[in-house]
Amino acid sequence: MLKVPRVGGAAQLRLFVEEIGFARACKVLRIHEATMRRWLRDESPVPAAALQALYWLTSWGFADACSEAHWSHQFLLGKIRELEAAANWRAPAAWQAANEPDYRAPGALVVLQLV
Repeated sequence: MLKVPRVGGAAQLRLFVEEIGFARACKVLRIHEATMRRWLRDESPVPAAALQALYWLTSWGFADACSEAHWSHQFLLGKIRELEAAANWRAPAAWQAANEPDYRAPGALVVLQLV
């Protein structure tokens, strides 16, 4: 599960704006340019929601999302292997090939084939 990144302050906002671009950051957040300049000069606090929104648009946020997707996929594949080993089953050959019905058993839909 993606966790909320720990971000805060004008220094991180500056990094995000440099990567995304000043105009795009203002447009994404739907704020006036003067507000963004005030945040960048650290004259007023930057809302955490604004920083988090920009974070997911940067390469850091993209890398976090891709990494999370990869490891979630790996975890689920491991669980599938565990369940297959515990149940000692395998999918019918017809199911493995493009999930087509098993033509050896006309009129019957084969879901699991116990070994």
